[in-house]
Amino acid sequence: LDALDFDLRLPPSLELSAITKEFERHTIFIKAADALFDKYINPETAQLQINISSKKLIGMQKAFIAAREKDDIEMIKDILPLLENVAHEMSYLMNDSYKRFQKTRIFAELRQHIKKIRES
Repeated sequence: LDALDFDLRLPPSLELSAITKEFERHTIFIKAADALFDKYINPETAQLQINISSKKLIGMQKAFIAAREKDDIEMIKDILPLLENVAHEMSYLMNDSYKRFQKTRIFAELRQHIKKIRES
């Protein structure tokens, strides 16, 4: 397990999701990974399925299902790199969406509204 030792430190100002709070409280990767799988990846239970390529999504689904048959360390070795890859893809998608949002009338209005609040 020493080769897989890591420390997760999030900014204190970041509001944590229920899954992250559970992970932080118990530091159990397997439980958190299963919860993420069920919420975002599992085709039978994911109500908030992530928006990644179907090839990656199917690969994640297969990897999670196969990993459940392995011991914890093997599961972590298989799943962690996939989760990191998906996190990178999701951050690119979110950044792209934000850039498009910045070009909208609503964003300009929001910016003006925040500016007025700060000035008063």
